[in-house]
Amino acid sequence: MSDDLYTLFGLRLKQLRKQANLTQEELAAKIETSCRFVQQMEAGEHAPGFQTISLLSRCFDRPAKDLFDFEEMKNLKREAGPEEVTR
Repeated sequence: MSDDLYTLFGLRLKQLRKQANLTQEELAAKIETSCRFVQQMEAGEHAPGFQTISLLSRCFDRPAKDLFDFEEMKNLKREAGPEEVTR
């Protein structure tokens, strides 16, 4: 993944987590990982592996492909500018 895709995935993950009314800690527990890794994914610092994608898909009750629906994230990124997206 390029840096831009990491960022888009992180924004999408954060959006889905908030829609599910989960904290980073709660999501981490559901997908059996650390809160730090959830933070890093949302910040665009790390990308998930296949197992994590599968767990996220089940957690959000969505097909895995929905985790990569970046159209809205691209629009947010364009509107906010790069410095706003990473906050």
